[in-house]
Parts: sequence; structure tokens; C-alpha cells
Amino acid sequence: MKRSDADAASQRSYSSAETRNAVSHIQAAESLHEISVKTPTLRDYFATEALGLCFAQYLNHAEVEGFSENWRDGVAADAYLMADAMLKARG
Repeated sequence: MKRSDADAASQRSYSSAETRNAVSHIQAAESLHEISVKTPTLRDYFATEALGLCFAQYLNHAEVEGFSENWRDGVAADAYLMADAMLKARG
């Protein structure tokens, strides 16, 4: 059973409006917690911004040398290295 189906089934089993309201508040709090856990950091933001440049640089390299087996890992690692350098430069 999918979560939304389970939520719908549990909503139907409550007899009072107060209980349904309390469950709704708990579900909203759980959703806010999920969002806060998944919120990107400044480092993630900088890495995202650098990713295109790192990928373009790798494509230039791969044009001459060919693609390596784990090229995606290298591009991602380079993006985070660039993000770390940006954070360091920021002070």
C-alpha cells in the first residue's frame, strides 16, 4: 500500500474532527522535518553551480583521452573541490 493510500485509510478511521486535525498537524510537522533534512547546504549550492564548468572541462579532456569508466564520480568530486575552494575564498 502506498503512503497516500495508507494516509487516506487512516484518515477515514478517525471519528472526530479534533483527531483528524491533530493527525494533520503531525503529518505537516513530519513533512517540515523531511524538508529541513534534505535542504542543500551552501557547499551543495556552490558545487551545483560549479558542476557545469567541471563537466565541460571533462568533456574537453575526454575528447583527447577518451572517457574513463568512473568519469561521473570524478566530475562530481571536482565540483565539490571547487565548492570547497569557493567557501575558503569567502573567508
